[in-house]
Amino acid sequence: MDWYSPNRLSSFALVSSPLMFLRRFFRSAWVIFIPVLVNFNWQMLWYLLFIVIVISVIAIVLGVVYYFNYKYWATDKEIIVHEWFFRLKKISVPFDRIQSVSLEQTFLQKIMDVYQVKIDTAGSSSDEVNLKALDIEDALAFKAFIQEKTTQNIEEKTVPVHTDESAPLTQTHAEKKGKTLLHHSFGKLMLVGLTVNHLKSSVYIFIGIFYLLQVTERLHLENYAFEQIAESGVQLGSFKLWLHFLSLFVAISLLTSLVSTTLKYYNLTLTDFGKYLVARHGLLKTSEVHLRERRIQTFSLVQNPLQRLVNFKELRFRQVGKDVKSSLSIPGVNSETATNLLKAYSEDAYRFYKTKIDIHSGRRVLIVGRFVLFTLAFLSAGLFFPIALIVWPLLFVWLILGIFHWRSLNYYHVHLLKTGLEKKTVFFEHEQIFIRYEKIQAVVLSSNPISKALGFKNLTVYTAGGKLSLSYLHPENAEYLRDYLLYKVERENKTWM
Repeated sequence: MDWYSPNRLSSFALVSSPLMFLRRFFRSAWVIFIPVLVNFNWQMLWYLLFIVIVISVIAIVLGVVYYFNYKYWATDKEIIVHEWFFRLKKISVPFDRIQSVSLEQTFLQKIMDVYQVKIDTAGSSSDEVNLKALDIEDALAFKAFIQEKTTQNIEEKTVPVHTDESAPLTQTHAEKKGKTLLHHSFGKLMLVGLTVNHLKSSVYIFIGIFYLLQVTERLHLENYAFEQIAESGVQLGSFKLWLHFLSLFVAISLLTSLVSTTLKYYNLTLTDFGKYLVARHGLLKTSEVHLRERRIQTFSLVQNPLQRLVNFKELRFRQVGKDVKSSLSIPGVNSETATNLLKAYSEDAYRFYKTKIDIHSGRRVLIVGRFVLFTLAFLSAGLFFPIALIVWPLLFVWLILGIFHWRSLNYYHVHLLKTGLEKKTVFFEHEQIFIRYEKIQAVVLSSNPISKALGFKNLTVYTAGGKLSLSYLHPENAEYLRDYLLYKVERENKTWM
């Protein structure tokens, strides 16, 4: 392919573009279906069917217009996308501002054997360029071309190539040799699914099961029967019901964890190509994320109790941008591989002396006061409102979290290393976060009336990929840490990008 002349999307876009317009329409106009469901009659159904047919015809016409007026090409310095759809839109993305290039495949795109190429510069919450349908060969070649041009513009080691010199840049990843750092078989993926933390999904499942059981006639329970069970204490009947409820909750939570992990991380592969990492995963929707070391803002290693049993760690990379897409998580990495990646990113900073920043002892007073306040709130809700089955388990969970929080203060450490700042915490998960000094954008020192009274300050380190909060610091340590970080940022000769 000649990337320096205008190119069109794959012919599959003639099908996907109308579907895209229809999805946008029905996502915003679903409310028109409510009258049909509430007051069903055949006349209204025929009217609605006529509207759907008209909208579908309009979507097909718009899709054809969109396809023939959407073109993309490259120059020596940038990527240009020309789009005409009711208005002329021309997007220019310089190579040295490209944050990441990723490949994705939905289920329908897998059937049609095409990819969508997403180019992000972290300048907005969405991708600046999204080529929705390219043939596999063209997608891989275009991604390799962008990666090579990005490297040339950032490192300024070579002059930009011209059209007749671009042939070697169209090598696909299959033709390039990379070192495979991680590959999950199906058996290992099941183990990852059992150990990964799906706390949010479990909460939703818990609430869903609660309301499902409340209206189930097979249990022969009246309204507010769960409150009666909660008041009955540990009677045999209520205890059995609690055991059944807990068993059902655990089983559905594990099943949800296994299914969601399989769909998201199926065939997970992490490959090292020297200057960048490539993560590929997904079953129904396949994603291939390009991760360049220069773009990483924070590097984290996370390990929950179940992962510690099987010696797994989760890698978390935060790139430029504050949206969800700028974050990449890779679970099921063995400790040796994870530690080696962290050492490589930190430039062996862990071989040198660590300076530990002490945490203020007054933090325990604040933790205890806050814990007592919320505990009283839970108790009040459980005593005065008829939702005991929800409140009492939440109170129990709150007590367990309070113990974890108290315990975590003994493992909260801030270290100044040779090339960056490290924070270690233990709450439910062991978390180790590393930020290189040149990635820091700003340092903010703050305190509220309570922290002033207890004699500590909070420090927040901002990067282009988010922020890191360092709380419960002695005032003198907080001020020293702020001055030292700003000094290191000024003295570093490396760029933050």
